[in-house]
Amino acid sequence: MTEARDVLRTQLGLKFGEVPDWVETQLMQADHEQLQQWMREVLFADHLDTMFTR
Repeated sequence: MTEARDVLRTQLGLKFGEVPDWVETQLMQADHEQLQQWMREVLFADHLDTMFTR
C-alpha cells in the first residue's frame, strides 16, 4: 500500500503543487481501495477539494 500512496502523492504534487498536511493525513489513513480510486480521480479533478473532504 505504501507504493500506491507514494504514486498518488507524486501525482498530486505534479498536478497541484505541494501536498497540504490535511491531504497527507487523508493519504495516511486511506486503505488500498481508496488510494486506487483517488489515483483515477486525480486525472479529472480541478482542485484538491474535489477529491478530498477535510
